[in-house]
Amino acid sequence: MRDFEPKVASKIYTVLDQWAKIASTSDSAVDIFRWTHMLGFDTVYHLMFDVDPGTVKTGVESEVMQYMRAWKLIYIYKEFVPLLENWGIYVPGYIGSYFRKVHAWKKAWNPNLRLLD
Repeated sequence: MRDFEPKVASKIYTVLDQWAKIASTSDSAVDIFRWTHMLGFDTVYHLMFDVDPGTVKTGVESEVMQYMRAWKLIYIYKEFVPLLENWGIYVPGYIGSYFRKVHAWKKAWNPNLRLLD
């Protein structure tokens, strides 16, 4: 962890610089929740995979973040109705769209994935 401390500090300083830039060029408030979410994502992702996704540098959320949000929303449904693990992609409406996003994420990591085997 001591070796990673300078990387975390660098990410924090980058976020503070981004906030200062936004505050100096815009009359609107800084969405701190969004930025701290990106900071947490960058830090954990970097620790786990030794790759810096760079979301705090660019100010653009990683594609992975949308899939994580979708997974968070469907988790409770899957706990109460386990069949939704395979059949949730066929549920209409916004709930089904979350299942489809998670399915697309799983397919990206494993192109041979077939949920309905």
